[in-house]
Amino acid sequence: MVLLIPGVLVLPLLQPLDQKWTVWLHEHGSKEFGLWMGRTMFEGKLPGASDPAIIFLLASLVVYVRSWSVHASQRLIRWRPFLGFIVTTALAGSLGVVHSLKWVIGRARPYEVWGENWPFSEWYEFGPHFITEGIYRGSFPSGHSAVILSLLTLSYVWFNQNPGHSRMRIIAVIWGLMVILSTGLMGIGRAVSASHWLTDSLGMILPTWAVLHLLFFHLLKVPLQLECFMNKTPRAPLPRFWELKFCGLCLPILLGSMFIILGFRSLRFQETPWLLSLILIGVLMVSFFWPRMKSFYLQVFQQIQGHPVQDEGESSIHVLPNSEPTTARSKLLTPGLMVLLIPGVLVLPLLQPLDQKWTVWLHEHGSKEFGLWMGRTMFEGKLPGASDPAIIFLLASLVVYVRSWSVHASQRLIRWRPFLGFIVTTALAGSLGVVHSLKWVIGRARPYEVWGENWPFSEWYEFGPHFITEGIYRGSFPSGHSAVILSLLTLSYVWFNQNPGHSRMRIIAVIWGLMVILSTGLMGIGRAVSASHWLTDSLGMILPTWAVLHLLFFHLLKVPLQLECFMNKTPRAPLPRFWELKFCGLCLPILLGSMFIILGFRSLRFQETPWLLSLILIGVLMVSFFWPRMKSFYLQVFQQIQGHPVQDEGETKADG
Repeated sequence: MVLLIPGVLVLPLLQPLDQKWTVWLHEHGSKEFGLWMGRTMFEGKLPGASDPAIIFLLASLVVYVRSWSVHASQRLIRWRPFLGFIVTTALAGSLGVVHSLKWVIGRARPYEVWGENWPFSEWYEFGPHFITEGIYRGSFPSGHSAVILSLLTLSYVWFNQNPGHSRMRIIAVIWGLMVILSTGLMGIGRAVSASHWLTDSLGMILPTWAVLHLLFFHLLKVPLQLECFMNKTPRAPLPRFWELKFCGLCLPILLGSMFIILGFRSLRFQETPWLLSLILIGVLMVSFFWPRMKSFYLQVFQQIQGHPVQDEGESSIHVLPNSEPTTARSKLLTPGLMVLLIPGVLVLPLLQPLDQKWTVWLHEHGSKEFGLWMGRTMFEGKLPGASDPAIIFLLASLVVYVRSWSVHASQRLIRWRPFLGFIVTTALAGSLGVVHSLKWVIGRARPYEVWGENWPFSEWYEFGPHFITEGIYRGSFPSGHSAVILSLLTLSYVWFNQNPGHSRMRIIAVIWGLMVILSTGLMGIGRAVSASHWLTDSLGMILPTWAVLHLLFFHLLKVPLQLECFMNKTPRAPLPRFWELKFCGLCLPILLGSMFIILGFRSLRFQETPWLLSLILIGVLMVSFFWPRMKSFYLQVFQQIQGHPVQDEGETKADG
């Protein structure tokens, strides 16, 4: 937190001075100093300031490979966790993340802005560069600064190598301060040579340090590796060069994420519409390699701690011996989610060019009475409208859900608890939480405001002119009415999974689902007719919202697993009453915190509200405080559902 909070704030605080200070340093700084900071003998030039760091990283890679040799000494073997940390930091951080950001953001360098008339862009905006122009063209972030900062890994090694050696810890702290100072000098030198803005280098010191800290303690868990080694925990041999293999599995995930962002970037730069196809490639790459990376990572740490290796499904949540049907079913769920997710990601960009044109046509040619009926609701003191049955269904489900936790509830009603919890969670987390958070954060103007009140039009992915202080329903994207209608799709999931052998009920579930999708489409058309929503607000959000609903049922609430444990009458302690509501209650401050962070960064674009920048700090504190509590509560509930003794979060992580 000491690194993360200032790291989040330093870039926005440095931004107003970015151009001014960079110009001053370029005009008054030593050109020889700037050239020396930027050159390297690995590019065929004279030696430069970053060469010692590059040599250190290459030497660490050689020693790391040597440590896996059958002839490696015990002392060298004990250094494996540290060497793996240094190598992973170099590959994942200094190379992977830094260059991915360069390619995706594509910010123009100072000499290009001043001497070649390239447009200036802030650090958080998409710049004019494309990866086809060269892999080093992007200015943000500075690769030279990241290489120098990688020397900070030695401070972590020396500080944790021998916890009782106070002198070594003092040396580690002094070395760390020297590395931070050197990184700062590198940033100044790159500004002097007009190769980087200050936000590219000085602004990224704390965020990069936070990533390095995250790698050491939370991802590679170097202290845990050392503890297991010192305790001589019996274990199977680890995969050779497992850190390199882990980086190799992360690489296509990083590339896939980059492809997705490049695809959405093409919406802003219409000269490259072909890049839109990269979204599909990126989604496929991430969805294919993510479970493999996660499974490999979990298996490695099971071996480190001496646990028997088990598959990903068993490691993430303890699965009962007789739960093969659920496990087999779960393996078939990912394609179902992909069928929703890939078209859901593509439909918004494809619908975008027709958004204004079709909305105008529907408003001019549609029935005004139909539009009014689709938008009104008796819960706002008006005549009954199209969304009222869905609202009544959700309220009735909440009442029955509360009743199912009563001591007088029948066994039949108790068996419905997983389904009722799913419906209530979908209503609270999806139809209310996520939808209204997006409305407040994006703040898109509605059609009648753009046409009749001269509000600026903004695309679905852009920050609009509205602020939450103007009213909680002012934002246009996404449509709350459409989300409420789509929540009726929960009944299809209930009927389809209530009795897997009942084919007639499954047919009814499919027919009902099609009717709900059709009704949601009609709601979207009606809201366009009344000039209350753009088509991307409603029709464009059907598949993404459905994908979230699917994710809740199978992967978050794991309703089939709950049903199986109940049918097998697994001995277990009583579950916390209304645990789904408590889970939503713990997720709410996380959602609010995320919203505060985005609103804080949004203030950088709308300079009329600079005070909103302070919300970033509040948001980071809220997320960091409630996230571990939500996660611990969630894991404990599913341990109880499956009849395992409740254990703390640390033990849960160790087991899975």
